[in-house]
Amino acid sequence: ERRMASKILNKDKKKIEDSKDSPERCASRKVAFVGAGGVSTMLLFMHTASKVTKMQIAESFFHCSAEPKVRSQMVQQGALNVIFKLLSSAHDSGVAEVNKYKLLASHALARILISVNPNLLPEIQVLESVGPLVRLAKQDYALQQFEALLALTNIATVGLEVQEKLVDTGYGVIEELQWSNHQMVVRAATETLCNCISCDKVLSSLRDASKHKVWLALALSEDVPTAAAALGALAMAT
Repeated sequence: ERRMASKILNKDKKKIEDSKDSPERCASRKVAFVGAGGVSTMLLFMHTASKVTKMQIAESFFHCSAEPKVRSQMVQQGALNVIFKLLSSAHDSGVAEVNKYKLLASHALARILISVNPNLLPEIQVLESVGPLVRLAKQDYALQQFEALLALTNIATVGLEVQEKLVDTGYGVIEELQWSNHQMVVRAATETLCNCISCDKVLSSLRDASKHKVWLALALSEDVPTAAAALGALAMAT
């Protein structure tokens, strides 16, 4: 009886293990969803979406955008339009729920804008992205900060108008993140400001005696990309 019970338990355990999702299975489902036009379908749902539906759409975009190879497809299918609709929703009851799906949508936006060439997007969409990305960078979770900063660094390459809005909206947040305990966040924050060196506010900071010392310290960082970004900014400011 013990042997039989042991066999049954082992068999059930194997079934449970087999049913668990591997990262590869999850990735293949995301690719299949986007490849089948799933993002376009979500755009249709948005016209009459309830709060629950909006949460599900935001979650699906958040998870799909974790796969870099589908990000451009998501844009082609209208993902940014859906995300901006989610972010502009202001009439749902339940502040906590609304904030949650807006946060997920903002994170999906950041992931997409890390990979997509922002110069191929309408500039109005790039400008509209700045606010949500800065708010994401304000969160306490380092991954949110890091991916928001990577996206901001990328969209700053579009031009001075985007850089000015970025600095006007998020300079204080980005500067503070240069003091993060996470080296990758420090690097990303420094690279973001380096890409905004044409803005008067960033130039003034670099030429301010007290803040100049901070940039010099970053230029001596053991992290080579951080040091390179800081040195580049200092060189352009002189």
